[in-house]
Amino acid sequence: YIRVAWDFGDGITADNVSYPSHIYEKPGKYIITLYGYGYNGLIGTHTDSIVIKEPTATLQADDLEGCIGNMVTLFAKADSTRSYVWDFGDGHVVTTTDTFFAHQYNMPGIYTPKLLVKNEDGCSSFASMNDKITIRPNPTVGIAPNDPIVCLGQGTQLQATGGATHSWTPATGLSNSNIASPIASPVITTRYTVEVADDIGCKNTGSVTVQVVSPVI
Repeated sequence: YIRVAWDFGDGITADNVSYPSHIYEKPGKYIITLYGYGYNGLIGTHTDSIVIKEPTATLQADDLEGCIGNMVTLFAKADSTRSYVWDFGDGHVVTTTDTFFAHQYNMPGIYTPKLLVKNEDGCSSFASMNDKITIRPNPTVGIAPNDPIVCLGQGTQLQATGGATHSWTPATGLSNSNIASPIASPVITTRYTVEVADDIGCKNTGSVTVQVVSPVI
């Protein structure tokens, strides 16, 4: 041959290269054709085929919404996969050979996990979740009044905000320790702490001191 031409089967060709290299961008079976030319034109063709493999995977999570510190388990469904590289979307990346991995999210935010899978031939591909993982911030607790003072034998109403449920401790001197706005009538100066939880159980606490004064006789 005085000239050769290659057709790699994916729309790409190369001329006058005896030992070409080629990168296939998509999986599939490709027919490779080599054309040999002489002085009078085409004098021979040779064909062969190559199969480009790409592992396929899907990614799912057992929980899409949680609180700070929540453990989320990601599950991969993949074929002929040798290794899994888990990217949790919060800066943490882990490589395993298991089809699942549990990860703790320690900061509030919205995260999109991704997965890189690699098969026995060293071929790799990415998978990402269609849904996002939302980690809520802890509720912001507000208590009014800020510095309550009551006379001995009297009471003052406390008001907690920032959540769906409330639990006050200690319960001593309170009209109801499980409401947002109990009446506090302690007999001594008492520091009350309220635990507030939102609709999915994310919690935070706040405190207030009720100062008790005795009348001067």
